[in-house]
Amino acid sequence: MAKKTKIVETVSAATPATPAAPAAAVEAKAEKEARAKNDKFVRVMDQGKGKVPTVKLPPQAALIANTLEAAGEGGLTRAALIEALTPTLVTRQPVGRIVSYYQKLLVSSGVAEIVAA
Repeated sequence: MAKKTKIVETVSAATPATPAAPAAAVEAKAEKEARAKNDKFVRVMDQGKGKVPTVKLPPQAALIANTLEAAGEGGLTRAALIEALTPTLVTRQPVGRIVSYYQKLLVSSGVAEIVAA
């Protein structure tokens, strides 16, 4: 009768447990997030008229637009915008998530623009 043998693989200590590629991806993601925090949100004015574009917006997006308008021409960084919205924006989610959700709508409707840092 044949005897069963058990094969046991040994892992050498020199073999890394995780590859180096994910570490580089994590660093790249952290750098991208750091740059995103420094992006400026600027309220867009109609050229020559000095008025803001009138667009129907959801209440949370309108609050973001009004906050940017109150900030003036210089705009606000993402971190400063989140800080300014925190006391007034009523939501169960993090304020940063709400800003990220509405930023595409604000830019595509011509209400705001994002200037990279």
